[in-house]
Parts: sequence; C-alpha cells; structure tokens
Amino acid sequence: MAANGRPVVLVTGASRGIGRSSALAFARRDFDVVVNYATSQAGADATVGAVAALGARAIACQADVASWSAMRGPPLTRRPPTWTT
Repeated sequence: MAANGRPVVLVTGASRGIGRSSALAFARRDFDVVVNYATSQAGADATVGAVAALGARAIACQADVASWSAMRGPPLTRRPPTWTT
C-alpha cells in the first residue's frame, strides 16, 4: 500500500498484450501501477499514459525478470522514476 492509501501492483510485461490489459484492469480498480518492461520503453510509456488517463498513478520500471543474472546485477544507481499524477 502506498503512502496515499491506494494499493500498488507490479505488472510484469505491461508494455503490451496481456500485461498491458492487466495493468489497465488494476487501474480501473483503484490500484496504482508499476509498469515493468524488458525492452519496449515506448510501449511501457504508452501504458503509463493509459493508466494515468484512468486516474491511477503509474511508473515504468525496466527489468528483465525472466533472467536471474539480470536480476542479480548491481543495485540501482540512478534516481528512481517518479509517479505520474
């Protein structure tokens, strides 16, 4: 649960297909959404915009969750993204 009292969901593969549909379904049910993508930043950004249009907050987060070695990389060194409003 976020500080604003809304539940937060992480949707993997949310830049297209079933993942995008899931992200939008959660947004319609008053969840804020973390849009995970592996390669398609443009698709993730489009999903973030669609979630925001439904009144939920969203951020895009690039990570290849299918790759154990990618997940065990160095800690995040850049500033985390900010939520849409």
